[in-house]
Amino acid sequence: MILVMDEFKQWCNLPSVQGTIDGTHISILKPQGGFASYYYYHKTWGYVTQVIVDCSKKIIDLLMGLFNDTKVLCKSSLDKNAQLHGLFDHDKIIQNGFPPYLLGDKGHPLISSIMTLFKEEGQHLVLEIQYNEKHKRGCSIVEFFFDIFKKKFQKLLTKSKSSISFILDVFICCCILHNLFRF
Repeated sequence: MILVMDEFKQWCNLPSVQGTIDGTHISILKPQGGFASYYYYHKTWGYVTQVIVDCSKKIIDLLMGLFNDTKVLCKSSLDKNAQLHGLFDHDKIIQNGFPPYLLGDKGHPLISSIMTLFKEEGQHLVLEIQYNEKHKRGCSIVEFFFDIFKKKFQKLLTKSKSSISFILDVFICCCILHNLFRF
């Protein structure tokens, strides 16, 4: 994890960053059956996937669910996995006086393990603007990941007549392939 923090420090000049977290919407055809309404999101059918990636765009954590970033995060095993794998082991890993954390966009809550952007109004506007610029640079990694990922697996992730469980299995396979062949 020290190597990941060092890579983020070089990339966006923020200490103790363990990864960047974001979600994206994967479109599907309208599912059959009584649960179809669970997959309707922003005037389209689909589901939200949440990933955490490191500086090399390797997927560290993955969750597929419904609704939006915050609701998916609440259903995720992020805290449990973080404890198991020492992702946020505050006692052991501290860089420049900061405990480890993730960078998340405005769709995520500000919690001890996820830092978000400052809102534009504030008392220390210059420092907040500088932080937001560094934060956005850090978050660009997950945005770039989704761009690469969707282009790489476009045929597999387009609207399919397959069952939801099959589509989710395909998505997991795409994630494994991405991690094996990142570039």
